[in-house]
Amino acid sequence: MKQIMYLTPNKHSKIASKLADCIFRVTNGAISFFVCSEIPKEVSSNTVLILSKQMQSITLFHPNLPVLISSDASGISDSLMKQHAQTVYSCGFGEHDCISFSSVLSAPCMISLNRTVETLDGNLVDPFEIPIAFHTKHVFSALSCVLALLLCDISPETIFTKLSFDNP
Repeated sequence: MKQIMYLTPNKHSKIASKLADCIFRVTNGAISFFVCSEIPKEVSSNTVLILSKQMQSITLFHPNLPVLISSDASGISDSLMKQHAQTVYSCGFGEHDCISFSSVLSAPCMISLNRTVETLDGNLVDPFEIPIAFHTKHVFSALSCVLALLLCDISPETIFTKLSFDNP
């Protein structure tokens, strides 16, 4: 079973709750979601890691797992590179980020996958740009949720049909 693990020092954050809700809504519970303050030593190879912006450092026991970080978390990025993390994806507003928001100031807002990514099952997802119907104050959470779902082989069509961040 595929799983998404959100690493944060605050295990009871509203963002963790929103992520869990969104992942459940999109996958109907087919993908497990865990919130941890550190990476367990035993982690399935079918895991995607999302590092919260509040994580100051992390020790990777499995450098082959995909790791999603905020593009403004340069310290954690340097730490991951020193640990030879092989698949680090950044989320933000820049064209160099793997996934980003674009056209934020105009309607409709767009989410852009800026490069081809390989899913946990080895499938390729080509770059795309899709208008989104939801609005969010939690930019990194929305982008990392979309990218984590893509890496878990959920189609963009399924994600954007079911995803909502600010609605209950």
